[in-house]
Amino acid sequence: GRVRRAVDEAITNAVNAGGKITLQFGAGSSSDYVRLVNTTLVANVATVTLTNIAQTYSSIRLIAHLKGTSANAVETLSVTVNGDTSAIYDIQELKGTASTASSTESFAQAAFNNNSISCGGGLAGVFTSVDVLFSDYRNTAFNRDSLWRVARKDSTSTGGLIYKESAGYYRSVNAITSLEFSLSGGNFTNGCVFSVYGIN
Repeated sequence: GRVRRAVDEAITNAVNAGGKITLQFGAGSSSDYVRLVNTTLVANVATVTLTNIAQTYSSIRLIAHLKGTSANAVETLSVTVNGDTSAIYDIQELKGTASTASSTESFAQAAFNNNSISCGGGLAGVFTSVDVLFSDYRNTAFNRDSLWRVARKDSTSTGGLIYKESAGYYRSVNAITSLEFSLSGGNFTNGCVFSVYGIN
């Protein structure tokens, strides 16, 4: 983002000049993040597809606020790239709840499918936050990689707060042009928000 880039440039310049660091921020960097999509659902839907993702940025970032209609407390969130459901998604995750940390890995999945979101059978008025960075998403020389952060609240007692960080890999060199979201049961409820930002 703007602050990180300015800090990096200032440090580099200072090191090269052998001098002290003075940071000054202006409006010139305000377009580091460009909002490409900002959709709030006005009805319950089974799948959400974000298409025609612009191919002009260095990375893209997805930020979503999600809840399902299922009577279950949670349902599994599945995210596919370019509509591809081949078994070529690999995932390494680290999970924290209360004072317990755990990790697991999954290979040859048909989607990024290691996260669950809050649903109708869980706490009322509580959504799940999903934040994903797809680095170098249009470079066709390499497979796609991603970093995930998901925060979910299942109860107001110990063990009811779940936080995950994951590394996701998609074994394809195809540029990311679309993302599709679905649940293992039920629909996404109205009020869910899907936003995608291009990072210069």
